[in-house]
Formats: sequence, structure tokens, C-alpha cells
Amino acid sequence: MFRMLPKRSQSIGFVLLATILVSGCESSLPISSAQPTPLSVVTTEPTITPTSTTATSPIVLEGFEMPVTDGFRIFFDNHLSDLTGWTIDNEKNELHVFRTDNRGGNWKSSTLPIQQSWESQVDQNQIFSVLNNEGSSWILLTSKPSENIVNKTLYRTDDKGENWSFIGDYTSKITGDVTGIVFTDGKNGWISSSYKGKDSVPFYHTVDGGHTWNIQKLQLATDYPYGNVYPPYFDTDGHGTVKVEYVKSVDKKSIFYETSDNGQTWHLFTTALITKLKGNKDALKATRQFAEAWLSKDEKKLNSLTLQKLPESDLINMKNRDYVFFGVLPLQEVGSVGELCLGLQYQTDENSERQIMAVCLRKQPSSNQWKVYMLD
Repeated sequence: MFRMLPKRSQSIGFVLLATILVSGCESSLPISSAQPTPLSVVTTEPTITPTSTTATSPIVLEGFEMPVTDGFRIFFDNHLSDLTGWTIDNEKNELHVFRTDNRGGNWKSSTLPIQQSWESQVDQNQIFSVLNNEGSSWILLTSKPSENIVNKTLYRTDDKGENWSFIGDYTSKITGDVTGIVFTDGKNGWISSSYKGKDSVPFYHTVDGGHTWNIQKLQLATDYPYGNVYPPYFDTDGHGTVKVEYVKSVDKKSIFYETSDNGQTWHLFTTALITKLKGNKDALKATRQFAEAWLSKDEKKLNSLTLQKLPESDLINMKNRDYVFFGVLPLQEVGSVGELCLGLQYQTDENSERQIMAVCLRKQPSSNQWKVYMLD
């Protein structure tokens, strides 16, 4: 069965995928049409659930009893837990942070020690956060642009939100409009932003919990005066990816960079990296050839690599969309001996969500050749 699985969690998605494939690969199934997982990793995308921030239409956490305040709610978060939730309320130009660990049965509150007048005017699109159930959490406030300057201040808590401390003003250090913030532990974090006419990609890394930030080098695409860097995503075994969208007046392209050492270094992802994985080299070579044929929309080559011709509907789907592969999940044995599956991570021009294409291969009798017998 040919089916694209939308990614909920890269590691969870592949576990589910492997479970499906193990049950489905016990017999020969023909091709047919039919973002180390670090402790408490939280990624914040630039847009947090658009909602009105007025008192007459308050932001709420679905299924949670909300704290009653005299202010208005400008932020909420509960994607790590069914029990824990966070909100930020603006009350008389003060920002109050609330946390519950029992779905709103009771809330604890604290005041963010804001330093500048503009901070009291932020809305939900100007707040970026890493809010963890355990350990440290961070809140990054950004201003609306003024004379091409976006102010940025960072706050941290080490006691589950009971007390917040001002880490610093990073307006001059971190350029552009922030697109996200990620921390993988108490020390290592990243801030991504947009850029215009820069000679480096604005991808900032801290190794001391947010006190100091330095640009982490990514290979810059030439002839693109504008760009947007998106928050990195980390899955298992030190692997992660970061997307950079390069833009010029009549064109744009997305490039993915990959890390295999928990974000210490990054390199461009290419299909050649497939053959460097651990596992059967002939199977990996066939997978790389399949991926390259898919990207080049080479129907003849694709059909030479599969046990059966791809259905017309799948070919139309492949030809009418622009695919970008940006990562690969390792080979796994499924079903009987001589059957392997791996996952190609991808996005399309029609869907920016991270997705996984499972490619299952079977070794051919009396040969070292492997062919694709199922996509999922």
C-alpha cells in the first residue's frame, strides 16, 4: 500500500511505522495505490495557535480549568503533557506566568521580571518558549519591528516556573525576526531567525543555558538575499535537521542541514548519506537510487528498482509535487530474512509538515540485488 505517513513525532512515528510494517511484511505485499530523543525536548514554532487576545475572547487550554485573573491571556502551552499546562496573562502591564500540573485544578503563578516597556505590550506571536515538565524552562520575548530592529529578551526558570530570572537582552546579538527557540537539555539551545543580505545564516547556539549565543556555521546558498531559518528538530541517536528557506524576488528553495552529533556540527543532507548508514550496503545503494529517481521524477528508473510498476496514481503524485528528502531513519529487519525497511524523511511543496516515506526492499534470489516491494 502506498501511503504517506504524516509525522507526529519523528521517533514515535517511526516506531509506529515499524510496527505496521512488521505486521504487514509477513507476506509479500505489492506496491499499490491506496520534526537521542533528548529529555523534555520542546520546539516552539513561530506561530502558536492564532487566537484573539482580548478579554472578551480569551485563550484557553482545551480540557483545562483556566486561572481566573483580572488580565487578559496572551499565551498558552500544554503539548508535553495531558496534565501540565502553562499560560501567560497580561495584567496591568505585568506578565504573569501560570502553571498547573492537574489540568487546571489549581495554578501556581509568578511574575516575569520584565525590564523594558515594550515587553508589556507583546502578543502571542511575539512569545517563544521552551516550557518543560521538569528541569529548566525559557521564555523569549520579541518586539514588533521598529526601524528594522526587533528587540529580544530572554528569561529562565529552574524551579518549574515558581521564579523567573532575566538572562539578558540579545537585541544586538541575535538579528532578524525570531522563528523559534529549542533547548535539548539545560545547556544546549538554538534560536533561529530570518535574515536579509547577511553573509551568514542566523542560526544561534548556546552551550551555557542561554547566557551566551554564537552563530553556528551553515553553508550559505549564494544569490539569495533573503532567508528564513526554522527551529531545528532532533530525534534519536544524536540526529537532527534544520531547514533554511532561501528567497529571492522570483524564486525560493528549501535546504536541509543535518547533524549526527546532537547539533555540535551541521552538514548539507544529500542522498549520498544513505549509503553511509549501517546495514546491508546493497540494500542501501538500492534505496539511494530509488530516492534519486523519485526526486528526478524518472519513471523508467523507478520501475526498474521496484518489483512491480508503480501505479499511475502514484506516478502522478510524484510528478506533480516537488519533494525534498532531508533525513533517513536506519534500516530495520522486518518479516522474513532478506527483507529490510527504512524511512525517508521528506517535505513537499504542498505540505511543509515533516513526513516519513517507508521504503521496504527484498533481496532477489541468487543475487545481491535488492528491489523495492512496498512503500508506506
